[in-house]
Amino acid sequence: MVLGPVPARRPQRGGEPVSPLDGPLERTPPTLLLTAGFDPLRSEAEEYAARLESLGVPVERAHFPGQIHGFARFTGVIGQAADALRTVGDFLRRTAG
Repeated sequence: MVLGPVPARRPQRGGEPVSPLDGPLERTPPTLLLTAGFDPLRSEAEEYAARLESLGVPVERAHFPGQIHGFARFTGVIGQAADALRTVGDFLRRTAG
């Protein structure tokens, strides 16, 4: 959530970009992108996926509409967390060498 004016540029830390959107992405491996419906970073995640795809990086997306940022950590509380982790496991089995 942003309170106040939205900065024209993404924040920098020590002169280096904070967001992967600001870095070189050409050699990024196949990517799985999990998004949650109530994640304040969702639009940046979607922008990241679109940029990767424009560079020819294979991207798989899994969206969990009713969830919050970090929901996958709550497997004992949120049922879809286990689904998200299964999605990650399946992706790794298919893509990791």
